[in-house]
Amino acid sequence: MPWIRSSFAEAMRRIPSLLWGTFLVSLISLPGCKGKDANAEGKGADSTRAGSDSSGMALPVAGQEARRGDLILSVVTTGQVRSDAFAKLKSENNGTVDAVLVTPGQVVHKGQPLVKLDPRPFDIAVREAEAALEQTMMTYRDYVVPDSVSTGRAVPEDRRANAEIRAGVPAARVRLERAKLDQERSVITAPFNGIVDEVSVAAGERVNAGQDVVSVVDVNNLRIEAQVLEHDLSLVRVGGQAVITAAAAPDHPVYGTVIAVLPVIDSIKRAGRAL
Repeated sequence: MPWIRSSFAEAMRRIPSLLWGTFLVSLISLPGCKGKDANAEGKGADSTRAGSDSSGMALPVAGQEARRGDLILSVVTTGQVRSDAFAKLKSENNGTVDAVLVTPGQVVHKGQPLVKLDPRPFDIAVREAEAALEQTMMTYRDYVVPDSVSTGRAVPEDRRANAEIRAGVPAARVRLERAKLDQERSVITAPFNGIVDEVSVAAGERVNAGQDVVSVVDVNNLRIEAQVLEHDLSLVRVGGQAVITAAAAPDHPVYGTVIAVLPVIDSIKRAGRAL
């Protein structure tokens, strides 16, 4: 019927070229509709055979059993490797760097010394606190011993506590504990197993409390932080499979699991994050 061909061709010209492939596939998937008479079927079969005979080429047809299952959708994006532990260690005391014991890239273990401050000021502070405590203890004994000697009995517990407070024993003990803590903190140690990322001080340098000293990163517990566009975020589920490939090793993918989908959307990138 020529008028059908003409209408079909005119409709095709109105379809954007981007949709032509999809539309063509849809058309190919529709033969075998009911409503044709036997003669039309016979003519169609004859014309098909004639076309096959004239071209001399047979197209292979394969059948496969349909099955019920989930439609798997993939979201392709880029991400960055993050560590579960990245520590910028700071000096907790004022002092002078006595020794730097590590270099960037060095493997360290938990508790390993990284940087040492000059220990002499801290040792002196501890000895001063010990001397002050001993002096307060002498004052305390001056309060309780005469009463014990004169009465011949042990001083009651409440009187002992009052005498300690008057002598300043509790405060002296706290100062000694603080001096020992500062002495301990004069050595900066690794908080976990990892690799030294950066050393910010050198031997002989004066540092203040709160100043950056060393950075340590844990390379054994890593995660991928991926940016997911807002319209794709609903397709990502916790527990879903993640396939990670790197430009350095494109033929060796790493398989993981989505552990979190962060709901906050970046207003500029219009993307959320998945871990």
